[in-house]
This record gives sequence, structure tokens and C-alpha cells, in this order.
Amino acid sequence: MVEILELKCHKRALEICQKADDYFQLVGGKSVTLASVEEIFTAVPPTKTLEDKLVLGVYECGALIGLIDVIKDYPKKATWWIGLFLIANDRRNKGVGSVTHQKLVQYMKDNGANLSHLGVIEKNFKALKFWTHLGYQVQDIKTAEPDSIVVMELVIK
Repeated sequence: MVEILELKCHKRALEICQKADDYFQLVGGKSVTLASVEEIFTAVPPTKTLEDKLVLGVYECGALIGLIDVIKDYPKKATWWIGLFLIANDRRNKGVGSVTHQKLVQYMKDNGANLSHLGVIEKNFKALKFWTHLGYQVQDIKTAEPDSIVVMELVIK
């Protein structure tokens, strides 16, 4: 089950982020903190507001096992940007991510999206494989420090 999380749930979100700390180590070189989790709930691109943002909790048997951050109509209308798609380490490679993604894409489609975009740290090989498996295609590679970002796109049908 996937449902909207509010900022007041940031301590529960911290627990799931700690169960997927390998991601934070990979992209930032340090463990997740309460401040970095609060940023998941509050960070938006310059042209967007918090009304354009959804933070979703992924639940299995009532337990929070994942976290998704999505921006509606970004970078353009009918395109939704997945900023974070995080599943607890012990629930990976069991189909949870794929099923969750299917539900997310259906939600996007039901709410007017025809494209999904996301960025993957170039050295995150597991994530690149996962998103490619789901049908995302590389659109661009943005050179950045310390890591380049692979921008990927899925046409929602």
C-alpha cells in the first residue's frame, strides 16, 4: 500500500531511511540524519511549491518499508519527477519496488502525467539497472560534482 506522508511523520521516515542507509552513504558519503529526512519533505525546485510535492510511504503488512518523493508537473506540465524512491534493504530484490512503481505510475497517469523523469547518481549501478528494467531510458547525463547524474524518462501509457 502507498499513502501520503506528512512532515509530522518525519521520525518514522527517518527509521526507513536508516534501513536504507546504503543509499545515503552512496550519494552523500554520510549517514542519514533527521535534518536530511526533513529536507525530503520540504525541498522543492525553484519553480515549484510544497503543493506540487508528494511524499509517499510504502507499507507492507502495516509496516513502513519505503519512501517516495515526487514533484508534479516538473520540469514541465504532465511530467512528474521522482526525487526519491527508497525501499528498505531487507525488502529489495523481492518485487516490492516494481509493484510499488506500477502503483505510482498508475497514480501519475490518473492525475494527468504522461512522462516520468528521475535522476540517478551515475555510480549507483543497481538503481540504473532497476530503472532500466522498468522501462526508463537515458535522456541525458548531467556532469556534476562529486557525481554525474543520469536523467531517465518513462513514457506513461
